[in-house]
Amino acid sequence: MSRIAVLRPALRGFAEQWVLNMPASRRLRFFHALNALEQYAQGRVITVLDAGCGEGLFTEMVARRHRRWTIVGADLDEAQLEKGRRRVEEAKLGNVHFEHLDLTRDLGRSEYDAVVAIECLMEIEDDESALHSMARALRSGGLFFAHVPKRDWAPVLSRSEATWRHEVRHGYTVDDLTSMLSRAGLTETSVRPSSRAIVQVAQEIRDRIKTRGLKLQLAALPLSMAAVRLERWGLSWGDARAIFVEARRR
Repeated sequence: MSRIAVLRPALRGFAEQWVLNMPASRRLRFFHALNALEQYAQGRVITVLDAGCGEGLFTEMVARRHRRWTIVGADLDEAQLEKGRRRVEEAKLGNVHFEHLDLTRDLGRSEYDAVVAIECLMEIEDDESALHSMARALRSGGLFFAHVPKRDWAPVLSRSEATWRHEVRHGYTVDDLTSMLSRAGLTETSVRPSSRAIVQVAQEIRDRIKTRGLKLQLAALPLSMAAVRLERWGLSWGDARAIFVEARRR
């Protein structure tokens, strides 16, 4: 058997994990969250809770990049958590753990230096309780990062999905979010718009072709990566689809 034949399954697995599972909006969310964590840590070793982690793609990314940090991925979906456990076991990542946790219940007191909530608050019926629980789990001065859709977001292209797949609310206004943070004992340090038009378009194109095979999705990858890069450089336009916020535990 040739070396290429041996490597093909591994290469396909890599492509499926980091291409199929990393569309433009997710890439941008992960960039903002990772940047916030690294700016907060300033080279220190920290403990991070990835709240509502799903199958743990961000959890794994952080664990790979910062082998001395401790990362906990928490979610209620045991099937998704098991996917994450299998991947980190194969990768021999000893600094990451996945736990079946209800974010509206007790997550511990002063357990983490940072809590990250990426696109999960709008999926939780009692989001106030979840936010209070996450805030209590932070150490004093700890970082809270959230990325949420705006309440008035809408697709750019006609016939694109106009709702988030598991939403119980369509999103938040800035005032909603900052008020909730204050009630939870968090002080916001940064609230900024995210996911403007070019990222939205790249995301919506990907959503339309996501069931049409790996080759087509690989062909669309340069658009996805360019869209994220342009927004990071401040070269995007149009209304923002989302908000990201950084706050600290009082």
